[in-house]
Amino acid sequence: MLRRLAFHLACAFLLIPLSASAQQTLILKTGEHLIGTLDDIDDDKWYFELAYDDDITIEIDAVDIAGFQSDSIGVKLTDGSVGLGVVRYRDGEFTVNYVDGTVRAVRAEEFDEISDADKIDELTPGFYTPIKRFWSFSADAGYTSKTGNSRSQGLNVGFEVRRRAPKDRVTFKSRIIQEKSRPPDSDSLQTTVEKFDATFSTGIEPIESLLLGVETIQGSDRFQDLDWRSYYTAGVGYKAIDTEVSELLLNVSFGLRNEQFVSGGSSNVAIMNATLSFEYEIGPAEFFWDFAYIPNLGAFLDYQIRSDARVEIDLLNDDLGIRLGLTNDFNNAPQEGVEKHDMFFTSTLIFKIG
Repeated sequence: MLRRLAFHLACAFLLIPLSASAQQTLILKTGEHLIGTLDDIDDDKWYFELAYDDDITIEIDAVDIAGFQSDSIGVKLTDGSVGLGVVRYRDGEFTVNYVDGTVRAVRAEEFDEISDADKIDELTPGFYTPIKRFWSFSADAGYTSKTGNSRSQGLNVGFEVRRRAPKDRVTFKSRIIQEKSRPPDSDSLQTTVEKFDATFSTGIEPIESLLLGVETIQGSDRFQDLDWRSYYTAGVGYKAIDTEVSELLLNVSFGLRNEQFVSGGSSNVAIMNATLSFEYEIGPAEFFWDFAYIPNLGAFLDYQIRSDARVEIDLLNDDLGIRLGLTNDFNNAPQEGVEKHDMFFTSTLIFKIG
């Protein structure tokens, strides 16, 4: 997992991602050598994570630092050059000693990215390369059960596979929600909620902040009279915000919507899909919000709006947490007997990898 290092040296600001496994040596003016990972440099303070205890990060005044040296790592500079070398810092100056024997003096602001030596290909990514990196996986599940005078059961399970690379992205996710309850005049449980959806999307970033992508959404909801609904769209997106902790993606796409109804019949229309996707990370929590406006191009009063907001909060570590979600579905032209508005709240336990 790459880690961002922010160097702020003499008014020069440097932002570098660094793997937690890369090791450095921090040399103090007292002669003491500290082994570990540099977390951050903020003005006149250095924050160094000691190798023998991942839970201890110490704060050191810059004036007390005599030098800094890394193992052989991948180095990418702002001029586009990429190579393996050892980074050293002494007397306020950086040098890169490349494996071919070249030694180069580098200003703080000239660093672009660094990586572990065995991950140098991450510094020159292409479309869907390196294919084995930049992936993450999460799965969540929730279950409820009531017995006694009132009886009900509820199940909510889902998963998501994501790739977020410098030049491309992939998302594949799916969810099933089902609830059963006993009516007052019955001894048996009857299904009251039955939803399924699956989404696959992928896109490339040919130039910075501009995305070209395709998406398909498949799903069903018997209580919205939907035996099956399919969206197929292709379009262009723009990353209005792209920082270490937040992203705002605006997208416009066009395609087709096919609906098969439980009550019989079907519908095939051309659609536009205008979406807003926002992500924000703060401390142990991540907030996600996806908003979509999907009108029928042949009849703009036939439109659908979907809002999906969720918060994921880490527990104990980054792998286990809880997810709280609120989804609103609005269909301005539903089938006869179906309400326009559908909203549900979910809470699940989530497990994450990557």
